[in-house]
Amino acid sequence: MIKNKWTSVKIGCIASFVFFVLIFVIAIFDDSKTTNTDNIPTRSASLTLSIGEEGILNNNNDSNDCEGKVLMSITEDDFNAVTKSSVANDKEGIVELMLQGRVFLVSNCTKIRKIDSAGLLGSISKIRIIETQDHGLPSTGWVAYEFARKKP
Repeated sequence: MIKNKWTSVKIGCIASFVFFVLIFVIAIFDDSKTTNTDNIPTRSASLTLSIGEEGILNNNNDSNDCEGKVLMSITEDDFNAVTKSSVANDKEGIVELMLQGRVFLVSNCTKIRKIDSAGLLGSISKIRIIETQDHGLPSTGWVAYEFARKKP
């Protein structure tokens, strides 16, 4: 009876040891197949602003390119309306929003501070214009989060 008990304990220990060795081997091989992406900057991590940070508005691929303008909406609802018009390729709808004073064009490279975010996973940013060459603009508004960027 005692002999059978020791045999069961030995088998249990061996099985546990084999299990942990298999887990260790799987972890090593699984880790070697993955690519280390720690040093690869992502667009959102490297360019976009966090709440409270100052930067610029820019919708160009190159943040140093200050040509063009960004659509800024007065409210979140206005942002959603301009997004729906853009998706539907409804240029007249965007012009109507502009004529109603719900959407404005702001020059690229306008200095801003990000003051809030909203939308799915923070997909839109509320910004405060700090310095601008455009006159008659409201001081705050909503833009797509990727347009509120760190100054290069």
